[in-house]
Amino acid sequence: MQTPGADFRALLLDLDGTLLDLDMDAFIPYYMGRLAKRFAHLLPPQQFVQYVLKATGAMINNLDPTVTNQTAFFQAFLPLIGRPLAELEPTFADFYAREFPTLGQQARPVPGIRAFLEEALRRGMDLVVATNPLFPREAIYARLRWAGLEDLPWKLVTTYEHMHFCKPHAGYFREIMDRIGREPQDCLMVGNDVQLDLPAEDIGLRSFLLLREGAAANTASAKPDAPGAGAGPVVLAASASSGKPAVQLSPTQIWQGVKPQGSGFGDAPEGASGRPEPTWRGTLADLRRLLWEG
Repeated sequence: MQTPGADFRALLLDLDGTLLDLDMDAFIPYYMGRLAKRFAHLLPPQQFVQYVLKATGAMINNLDPTVTNQTAFFQAFLPLIGRPLAELEPTFADFYAREFPTLGQQARPVPGIRAFLEEALRRGMDLVVATNPLFPREAIYARLRWAGLEDLPWKLVTTYEHMHFCKPHAGYFREIMDRIGREPQDCLMVGNDVQLDLPAEDIGLRSFLLLREGAAANTASAKPDAPGAGAGPVVLAASASSGKPAVQLSPTQIWQGVKPQGSGFGDAPEGASGRPEPTWRGTLADLRRLLWEG
């Protein structure tokens, strides 16, 4: 009997929580704090974070196919900060090239994922890193290095420089299809977030909701890309020159600045069905059996 894997020509794989074991509840505030310190000479860190989150929200909700995510971010960010891109860009570039790669002390490769991907390659499948393209290339490839997967021959890695849509919009998944030259019915989306990954089914992909070993099936957003309230607050230290006290932000507060408009079930943006259900769900071992053992 033919296994489902014989039908697939490409695997789209989410990054955080799928290819990489990283607690984003802790990581996002830490990353934001480190980035804000680079710009503390311009404005207080808490204000900088607010501006980054507002601009990220504008990027997520941009539906103009002629505007890249990078452009959408800076179109929203520059008027807020009141500085030209030529002044800010070197600091952003230096941070992502030199400092961001050092932030992965708590990141871990997902056990078994590399062997799984190598098997998929041997079987002739295209591999796509279908991460929400909110970050520049350097930041996404740094996370792939933390996962021990940077050297694989990825067909596509979605970054904010070249993508024009974000998850969960249908345009994000359509753009991947166009870039890799595949039809949706030939592809499987593998991810661990109901609201962000499963809308791939809206354009005809099938989906696999990846669960950790021993975890129960999730019907709510479970992805580390969406920090919850469980973690404690993060303290963004004020610059020495500002004289202002430190500000505390919970991971939930940070996430609320970037989640898509109407991201709650039943009120989702185009491309995100009200209560998405995966075609399949299970652990990595279950995914292996589904694709190659029948």
